[in-house]
Amino acid sequence: WQSAADYHAGRGAVMTWMTSIARYRAIDMLRRANAGIKVSAGDADAVDTQHAPGAGPVELAVQQADNTRLTACLDELDPPRRTCLVLAYCDGYTHDELSVKLGSPVGTIKSWIRRGLLALKACLGGGDD
Repeated sequence: WQSAADYHAGRGAVMTWMTSIARYRAIDMLRRANAGIKVSAGDADAVDTQHAPGAGPVELAVQQADNTRLTACLDELDPPRRTCLVLAYCDGYTHDELSVKLGSPVGTIKSWIRRGLLALKACLGGGDD
């Protein structure tokens, strides 16, 4: 709400914009609370296999098919785009953090993420909304 002037209707719905703000604030809070805690690859794999409580066999099959499609589409991306997307959306890295971690300018990071998202949308059959 402090940067309401930054919202542009052409980039998406208000609710999407607000949800993104809330998501990143929550990630920041979790990072501060869990500073210094390391997560192993095994822990990350365990999280990926968890399902929504009460999900039936059909829902689980659909979820597995979606995960398989997403993984296949991610595998088609070039490594910098794939790395940026995974670190940003799965691990909650900011553009600045990605810039430092990957040793690339913030503008490049933003381009990799944007182009990666467009490639994923095309691969997953996303239409023009």
